[in-house]
Order: sequence, then structure tokens, then C-alpha cells
Amino acid sequence: MSPIKPYTVKSTSITLNNAEYDKYRPFGGYDEVKKAYTPLRFAEISDELEGSGTQVNYALDSITLAMEAGIFKDSDTFVAKAFATIEDAAEFVEALRGHEYYWLNERHFYAFSHAFNCDESQMRTYPEIADFIANEI
Repeated sequence: MSPIKPYTVKSTSITLNNAEYDKYRPFGGYDEVKKAYTPLRFAEISDELEGSGTQVNYALDSITLAMEAGIFKDSDTFVAKAFATIEDAAEFVEALRGHEYYWLNERHFYAFSHAFNCDESQMRTYPEIADFIANEI
């Protein structure tokens, strides 16, 4: 078990206070007001709300904000705590491999590199994040 050390990166703006994200909140994610995280039911989001990839951005932003808040304590349990089920994690992996953006947002990079204890040479794209998650499940 590798502890995840708290950190802060604020150069790229991320907020879940976004009208596009309202429909995803019932499926879990980070609550900015309560500073709490509910494991994502990503498979339900994908099944019920297929769309433009906004659900992938919502999941990435929720996980990133939760990581920055210190919600996830160690890398061994990160995937188990980030997603409600293995199926949710697997669905996220598939969606992330086909994500509309290839190169990582800076804050997403820092959150996931901390979660998986890796560096820039190992994680440069969203498909590479998907590979790390797939290895955990």
C-alpha cells in the first residue's frame, strides 16, 4: 500500500458547479460543498446518459477534486473507492480510451499520477490513465 500524499495544483480551473454536470450528480462523485466523495456508478451514467463525453469529464473532474482534497488515502484502494463496482471502473476505462481529448489536462495528470505513483514518462494521455486503471481491476 502506497500512501497518497496531499498536494495542490490550481493552474487549470476545475469545478463541478456546472449545469452540464447536474444530471451526473445522482450517480456519485465529489461534493464540493460537503467535501465528500461517493463512489461513481459510471456504468449507469453511460447506460442512461450516453452523450458527448461530458460524463467522462465529470468523472475525471470529480476524481481530481477528491484527490486534491485528500479523500483517497492510498494507491491500493484508489480504484475501489473511486468506483462503486468493478463494472463501473471497467466502463470508465473503455470510455476513457475513446475520450475526445488525447493529452492530459494538468490537474488530471497530477491527480492520477499521485493515485498510481507514476511520473510523466508513464502517464501522458487519457488512454494511459485507462491502462493504469485496467491494471488495478
